[in-house]
Amino acid sequence: MEVEQNQKEIGLLISTMDPRSLGGVTTSYEAFIKVFSKIPEFNKALAYSSTQAGDPANVTLNSFCRGVFSPQIIKEEINKIPSFKVGYYFPKIEFQRHRTNFKLWQPLLKKFPIHQVISGVAYDAFPHALAGVKFVLWIGTDIESERATHLKSYSWGKRLLVSIQTPELLKMEEFVLQRASWVFAISEASRNRLIARGCPKEKISVLSFPIETTSLSFSEDRIEPPTIVWAGRLNDSRKNTPFLIQAFRTVLNKIPTAKLKLVGPQTNSSLQQLCQQLGVLNSVEFLGELPYERVLEVFQRATVFAIPSLQEGLCIAGIEAMAAGLPVISTRCQGPESYVIQEKTGYLVNSELEMAQRLIEVLSNRSMWETMQSHCLSYIKQECSPHKFLENILTCYAEVWPEYRSEFFKSFT
Repeated sequence: MEVEQNQKEIGLLISTMDPRSLGGVTTSYEAFIKVFSKIPEFNKALAYSSTQAGDPANVTLNSFCRGVFSPQIIKEEINKIPSFKVGYYFPKIEFQRHRTNFKLWQPLLKKFPIHQVISGVAYDAFPHALAGVKFVLWIGTDIESERATHLKSYSWGKRLLVSIQTPELLKMEEFVLQRASWVFAISEASRNRLIARGCPKEKISVLSFPIETTSLSFSEDRIEPPTIVWAGRLNDSRKNTPFLIQAFRTVLNKIPTAKLKLVGPQTNSSLQQLCQQLGVLNSVEFLGELPYERVLEVFQRATVFAIPSLQEGLCIAGIEAMAAGLPVISTRCQGPESYVIQEKTGYLVNSELEMAQRLIEVLSNRSMWETMQSHCLSYIKQECSPHKFLENILTCYAEVWPEYRSEFFKSFT
């Protein structure tokens, strides 16, 4: 599948992770595509890699036994966008992924004048930095922050593998940050961390996640019964869901009618077991993985959104909850500190007890809740509008690729 470049269109290659996977990177990619659909001058294509050992694009020991010795590019179409899946040698060994498949990336990168990388961490743009092409990076956090909260949950073997690979990954991260044409961090906390990791201050800024509010509606009975909601990969140690369940037990002692709704995939039943041990299982709903529209419905009928995480680049679900009118009570975990404004859009807390106390305050005080809801909606309209998001990106592109300046803004109103 060759991408034909119309003379009136500008080729834009968006490099990211598998867009069919879960998580904040995929959500960011989908938001980017939705906003950029308003600019017909861009002829968009997607490049990504799969970390699954069994993927036919990759090379593993099993594929060696079958006589497959080289990774390949598989051309496909995802949601009507031409897509290129770039294979890896031994995808579980992180530090060598983009080094050993660079020969696949190099000709692909040369086909496009504009390059946007959307990723959790910077080293996914290593092929772009190595090829010497101009590229703009939109990322969630730095490698050390991303790894720190996961290590305790890893097996000793995986911890050993991570410790061996991390020094090389840090070198790759610094290499990418210094060679990027511009870096967009997803939050102020991430910006500060990336500067500390070697990104020049003069070429990094915060790009707020875009939220479309026109499709949102509000339920009049949302505060009966008082409902807390949390959405994420529930068993991920970084998400720290047991912290919230422990705090919810204290909430129930004060507000027996309160409900806790947990949205997201689980890998085991350990959280249900914890709820059973604490005697709160009848007041907790595990809703599982839901489509985006259903998640919004849950938000629109809830009272407050809680973030118990140990570390977040942003926590996009918190922004989406605010757009649905929910105050946010969050631990101090970096990303949410940029939009949880103390006593206005919610509260930042330092302990399980403080989490419970703040939840009780918001759940039991309708006047406070209505005031916070107003602040949340105002923040979203001012800071997270798709128009502002697109303007910031196009302004950046005009600086990086001045030869296309007039084309970038042709359809922008």
